[in-house]
Amino acid sequence: ASLLWRPCIFPRYTAHSSLALYLMVGGAAAMSRRALRIAGVVVVAVLYATQLAITIPGPQRTDWRSASAHVREQAAPDDLILVRGSSWRDVFAYVSGPMPNPVASAETAEALADQAALFLKLCRKEGTTEESSESRPVWAVLATPYFDSGPDRDFELQLAAHGLAFSMREFGGMEHVLAYHITRPSSGKQEQDTSPAASPSIPPMKYAVARDFGDLALALGESGNYACALNVTDYIARMDPSWSQSYFNFITALERGENVPAVAAAV
Repeated sequence: ASLLWRPCIFPRYTAHSSLALYLMVGGAAAMSRRALRIAGVVVVAVLYATQLAITIPGPQRTDWRSASAHVREQAAPDDLILVRGSSWRDVFAYVSGPMPNPVASAETAEALADQAALFLKLCRKEGTTEESSESRPVWAVLATPYFDSGPDRDFELQLAAHGLAFSMREFGGMEHVLAYHITRPSSGKQEQDTSPAASPSIPPMKYAVARDFGDLALALGESGNYACALNVTDYIARMDPSWSQSYFNFITALERGENVPAVAAAV
């Protein structure tokens, strides 16, 4: 009934009433005539079988465990992992356990796509040139709204606007988890570069966006990607000069290559 009308029933709100529900259904069936009693038992059996078919194959709640396992298995140690929402980033990090990868977050699909484009623009594999397609891949993990499914059209439109290539793996549950693998298009197919780093006309960033990019810089610094972190801090400072004052100690630590994890943690 919830799915036909509107998704309003959550297992955590209804499970405690199940014992009373079983007694009510059993009592109603026992009070009926034999034919109605048989029909009632059949209906109840079908409903139970449907419930089991839905719940047994996988978790009812958001399946962060499977999504994080997929990223852990597929990602190289220096790949960037982005998660939409700082609280979901913490959940992802907790479920994944210690990882060598930088893990950052952004609150919107637009900021998440901008982070991916900036990283792919500025953080390349060692020994490659700016024209090379050998940039370090990005993994973006997004949870859908309750009872919704992928793909995330808004996020994919933002990626397409940056001329980025991507593929997606979807994991079920009450909130589906979408794991995107994002790369630069191969040589000869790359569209005009519209990434933030190549757009000098971008207006100064709002505080929330500067915070998201700051989170990216901190994650890169904590994971030992000092050169890439400096490139990101330089970009943010050009967009929002006041940002470099707030992150002065972190930028100084990056430039000196000393005590970066501790300073990043303090920030």
